[in-house]
Amino acid sequence: MTKEEEEIIVCDEEDTSEKAEQVALCLLGKLNTTNYFNPGAMKMVLKDIWKPSHGVVIKELEKNLFVFQFFAQSDKKFVLNEGPWSFDGHILLLKQMTGLEQPSEVEFTTAQL
Repeated sequence: MTKEEEEIIVCDEEDTSEKAEQVALCLLGKLNTTNYFNPGAMKMVLKDIWKPSHGVVIKELEKNLFVFQFFAQSDKKFVLNEGPWSFDGHILLLKQMTGLEQPSEVEFTTAQL
């Protein structure tokens, strides 16, 4: 372990509750394909289709694994309830985050209908 990895990080309750609120507004997503696709184009298309009133930040965590961070519960609910969504003919699989999972280990086996 490096010195940075050995350091203990102390979080106060405010930090913890703020992080929990942020996680509650996030979704994990994976496009159901093994083929190449343009992640930048996918982000633009989804933002244009969803038109979130308070915005959304889409981050690619690794190849074909994304976190969708919303800033209003209503925007997140719209995405969950009005799907399923697709891009380039492939379904977008979404999962709610708990904050306890390792995103790269989450299994995406079903689409929310």
